[in-house]
Amino acid sequence: MDERNQLLLFSKYGNNFSITTGVLLIILIILFFYITDKKKLDKLSILILLTSIFSVFVLGLIDKFDFSTDRYNYLFNIPRFREEFYISGIKETLVFRSSNNAALIYSFLPLPTPKTLLDFGLFAKCIYLALIFFLISKNFEREKKIILFLIYFPLFHFYSSIGGKECLVFVLSYFWSQSLINKKIIANLIFGFIFALVKFEFGFLILLCSFIYFVLQLKILRSYLLLILIILFYLTSYYLFDRYIDFINYKFKGFHTNSVWLPMNNFNDFLIRLISSYLTSPLKILNLQNLNYLNIPFSISIILGYIYFYIEIIKLRKINIEVTFLVLFKIIFCGLYTLMIENWGTYQRLLFTPLVLSIFITINYSIYIKNDK
Repeated sequence: MDERNQLLLFSKYGNNFSITTGVLLIILIILFFYITDKKKLDKLSILILLTSIFSVFVLGLIDKFDFSTDRYNYLFNIPRFREEFYISGIKETLVFRSSNNAALIYSFLPLPTPKTLLDFGLFAKCIYLALIFFLISKNFEREKKIILFLIYFPLFHFYSSIGGKECLVFVLSYFWSQSLINKKIIANLIFGFIFALVKFEFGFLILLCSFIYFVLQLKILRSYLLLILIILFYLTSYYLFDRYIDFINYKFKGFHTNSVWLPMNNFNDFLIRLISSYLTSPLKILNLQNLNYLNIPFSISIILGYIYFYIEIIKLRKINIEVTFLVLFKIIFCGLYTLMIENWGTYQRLLFTPLVLSIFITINYSIYIKNDK
C-alpha cells in the first residue's frame, strides 16, 4: 500500500470517536467491574487493568498512518462478513488469507462492529478483559499464574490496544496450550486448526507439534522406540532438505532484503544455524542500531519474556520428555524466526507468538503436575 493510500485511509478510519466507541467503552467498564467484583486481584493488578483500558486512547495519540496497515482490512471485512451473513467469509476460509480469516472469527463475536481504528482497539481490549474474567471465574487459584502473566506482561496490553490478529493469537495460544497439556485431543485439534486459519504456516507447525506431543504420551514410546523415532525424523528431514534445498534457500532469501543470505548446504547446516540464531537472538531483540520510544519497551518486554520462561522451567525441577519438548519448542520456533526474519518490526511481531505459546505451555504444565500429585 503506497503512502498516499495510507494517508487517505488514516484520515477516514483513524482514531476518531463514534457511537460505537462509546458502546465499546461501556462494555469494557462493565467487564472491568465484573472482574473487580470477584475480589480476587490485588490493587496493583486492578490499577494495571484500568490503565490498560485507557491506554487504547493514549496509543491513538501516537498512532501513525503507516503503522500496522493490515488493521484496515478488519475494518472492511468485519462489517462485510456480518452483512453477508458470514457466507462469503466462510467460502474464503480455506484460501488461508490470515487477516480475512481473523476478521471472520472477530465478526462472530457479540460485540459492536468497529468503525475506526480506535473502535478496533477497544474491540480487542474487550476480548482481552473477557479472557481474564473467564479465567478468574473458572478457577482463580488454579489459573492465578496465567492471569498474572496476562496482566503484567506489557505486550498483551499493547496488542490488545491496537487491534489486529495478535489479540486473537494469544487467546488461541492459551486454549491450545491448555488442551495440549491436559491431553484434550479433539479440543486441541480444533484450536490448532483455527490457529492455522489465523497464522497459516505457524498454525500447521502447531498441529505437527500437537501430534508429536500426543505420540510422546504413549508409554510404549518412552523407551528405545523414542530414539528410533528421533533417528527416523532426522533422516527424513535430511532427505527432504537435500531434495528441496534450492526452494528452502529461495524462501529464506525472500525475507532478506538488506543483507546477503548465505545459502544452506543441508539439514545439518540448518540445525547449526538454528541453534546459533537462538543463542544470539537477544542481540537481535535489543536492536541497538535502531533505538526509539517504541523499540526500547518492546525489546525489554521480549527479553523479560525469555527470562520468565526459563524461570518457570527451572521451577519445574525435573527433566523429562515433556520438559524437553517445552525447551525444544521455544528454541526451534524462536530460533527459526531469528534466522528467517530480517526486518525488526516483523521479527518482534512474529516472535511474540512462539514466546507467549512457550510460556503458556510451561505454566499449564506446571499447573498440571501440581494438581496431578
